[in-house]
Amino acid sequence: MFEPTEDLKILVLEDDTLDKMRIKTLLSKSSLSEFKVEYAERLENAFALLEKNPFHVILSDLNVPDSMGIETLIKINKKNPDIAIIAVTCEDDKKLGLTAIAVGAQDYLVKGKFDEYDLSKSIEHAIQRKQSEIRIKAQNNFLNNVLESLTYPFYVLDANNYQITMANSATSVIKAMKGMTCYMLSHKSDKPCEGPNCPCPLEEVKRTRKPVIVEHTHDDNNGNIKNYELHAYPLFDSTGKLVHIIEYSLDITRRKQAESDKERVETQLRQAQKMEAIGTLAGGIAHDFNNMLGAMIGYANLVLQDVPEDSVAYRNQQEVLIAANRARELVKQILTFGREGEESKKPLKISSITREAVRTFSSSLPENIELRENIEAKSSLIMANVIHIHQILMNLCTNASHAMSQKGGLLEVSLTDIDFESDTTIGNTQIKQGQYVKLKISDTGCGMSHEIMERIFEPFFTTKEVGKGTGMGLSVVHGIVKKCDASIVVQSEVGQGTAFSIFFPRIQTDNEKMPEQKSEGKYKGRILLVDDEEVMVDVTKQILERLEYKVTGKTSSVEALDLFKAESDKFDLVITDHRMPKMKGTKLAQELLSVKPDIPIILCTGFSEDIGKEEAINMGIKEYLMKPVTNQDLSEAIEKILSHQEVAA
Repeated sequence: MFEPTEDLKILVLEDDTLDKMRIKTLLSKSSLSEFKVEYAERLENAFALLEKNPFHVILSDLNVPDSMGIETLIKINKKNPDIAIIAVTCEDDKKLGLTAIAVGAQDYLVKGKFDEYDLSKSIEHAIQRKQSEIRIKAQNNFLNNVLESLTYPFYVLDANNYQITMANSATSVIKAMKGMTCYMLSHKSDKPCEGPNCPCPLEEVKRTRKPVIVEHTHDDNNGNIKNYELHAYPLFDSTGKLVHIIEYSLDITRRKQAESDKERVETQLRQAQKMEAIGTLAGGIAHDFNNMLGAMIGYANLVLQDVPEDSVAYRNQQEVLIAANRARELVKQILTFGREGEESKKPLKISSITREAVRTFSSSLPENIELRENIEAKSSLIMANVIHIHQILMNLCTNASHAMSQKGGLLEVSLTDIDFESDTTIGNTQIKQGQYVKLKISDTGCGMSHEIMERIFEPFFTTKEVGKGTGMGLSVVHGIVKKCDASIVVQSEVGQGTAFSIFFPRIQTDNEKMPEQKSEGKYKGRILLVDDEEVMVDVTKQILERLEYKVTGKTSSVEALDLFKAESDKFDLVITDHRMPKMKGTKLAQELLSVKPDIPIILCTGFSEDIGKEEAINMGIKEYLMKPVTNQDLSEAIEKILSHQEVAA
């Protein structure tokens, strides 16, 4: 309900005596309390009264002796923009009333068609609306001042046509803004942004209905490449319809250049450590080696299912399987060293990798260095890459060994869980609140001065003799730590040894051993298995038949294609090797899909340089598995595919 904070002051501009008396009578009968009213017959008299005393509202006839029609309202609003105006007219014309409101009135009344109730409500409404307009105007002024204080472009777009409806001066389009589109503003184009270098933020907001951040790469017309970070936020109306997009643009050219330079140096450093001989050899041996390992792992798993768990044969076979899996991981490492590219991160248990690396490194230590291992965080998971963790451990342990090469000493590798309840600073490194796995590698060697410590992560900086170090190891470590969103702390004193502590964000803690997930055979089907190695067909067929799949095996891709062409309806899934004579797995997949476009295909390969996972998926292949494939990986891949297929009995 309308409640004035002071006595309501009303000014009536009316030259007709009867109309004036009627308004006076209605006011006296109205629900308004504590109000004062004054009357004027001419516009100039009204202005004189307005100059002497402030009024809350003016009831104005449109036609008075010194002013006619809508012009009367325009003059009042221009001279007294803070007063509420009610137009009083003898013409019952809705269009006229709307025009009156459009030029500044808050309401309008038709003479002879309103009573005291209508009058009081109109006055309350007019004053409330004017007060709201004043507040909105003040807010808009404040908003404009805020926007103008920003040094980067900030603008509002019409979600329907890309046009700028509001912008600050930093956009440089204030005067020429009307009708200008965002893509004309950003890079003087005649069509919306598109492509990987200029994704359209407006279209992304339309698609997601959420705030988005995209990066643009533009040519500034002087031959210089500029990078921008565009932030876009949706504005919806009361019905949920997207009507406007708020955008602002940040010039991140220098930041991107710095990141690019740093990334390029780190990539070059990592690549410099990879052995070219292993890279050359990897492609040649990968296929045959992985087939042999696949057969070993497959047959070992089959034997484990057939012999009693308390037998010597079962225990021996487990050791065979452990050795085969270690060899499998070694092949993965060799392949990773042999090809350039960014390795993916995944959840991994760092304790097993640490033990493996320590075991590998211990055999190369001189007798005067003692190695101690303290693994407490046995089940903690981090998001990282196996090869990267190996690189960290081998680089830091190698440096520690060199630091103790003359006098010997103690090399200690520990792994513990640690939680920080608040942001913590250790040395010069700030670590955010959270749960971490702390990997610490310490030695009792010669230590470092503070001057050297400030430079140890610089590329090519080394204190070793010529020919005994490249100065790249710690740079690589530092780059990997950052990619894992981890923090590294170095503590050292001359003659007192050195300790490197790396804090990896902990993503999960499993205190119990996770049982191996075995297929329950929920989704069964008929499988065409293709591999040029007969032993691989035999072992894989046995594994799949034990999982209750019906399997047809072929050692020739050409024969497999002929069979599929003749009996395509008899197969729910195809599993094929990639490297095969006469017809590779990818070619076979293309031929199979041309016969039956919806046939799901699993491609197995021991060397991913020929074809990557993304390329395979784009071809229509459903799953891409690196050899040697474990029973569980294969089972899970099949179930994942067939769970979405209609499988025949």
